[in-house]
Amino acid sequence: MIDEPVSGFRLDLDLVGAFVDGRLNDAGVAELADQVAMLMPFHASMPIALVATLQRVEHRLGGEAEMLAWLDRHPGRPRMTTRSYGVIALLDEVGGLRPVVTALRELRAREPDPPGLAPFLIPDTTSATLPSVAQGIESLLGDDRPAEAVGVAVEAAEWVGRLAPRAAELDAELADLGERAERAAAAAREAVPETSAGGPPGDAGDGRAAPGDAIGADTPAASGEPRRDR
Repeated sequence: MIDEPVSGFRLDLDLVGAFVDGRLNDAGVAELADQVAMLMPFHASMPIALVATLQRVEHRLGGEAEMLAWLDRHPGRPRMTTRSYGVIALLDEVGGLRPVVTALRELRAREPDPPGLAPFLIPDTTSATLPSVAQGIESLLGDDRPAEAVGVAVEAAEWVGRLAPRAAELDAELADLGERAERAAAAAREAVPETSAGGPPGDAGDGRAAPGDAIGADTPAASGEPRRDR
């Protein structure tokens, strides 16, 4: 579970204000998208002031779904984050289903676990196995390692794809699981950068808007349990 943002994280108030007013240039919009993407793993445990500032961006875009679509249009951290959450949602949705757990247990008996998933797995296969991988992906995002997160997401979706035929044999309602896993893997694969893009905010080179006042992790925390909404 992720408790607090990475050290030094800020959401630039000048960028947010200019974006809400429609005055932000393309470089500033890209910087704001990068900052918003960094917030996503801490959605329900952010400081109150940070929540309110993020909501200004969300309202300007028309809602949560529209904000996710906006993030996905920006390559680098924003797209890696949204594509990772696409896989996280799939793992959380199907990980506790009995046919999926059975198919996964049989798959693990036949072949080694994917190397990239090993840090997030235990020997036993249970309803918590795939959600634990989902949590691992989110933890990498929270640790400011989006390139690693999306790489693990690709492996995880491909793993679900390999168990999908057996799960469909056990439950016909899972007939589309393989196709869904393939789509999630392909989407995540498209976001994998040619070189690592997990550096700290502000390292993206020239053209970024200069930072102004910021709301960050040193303001009072909002109540509520951290959760994955996407």
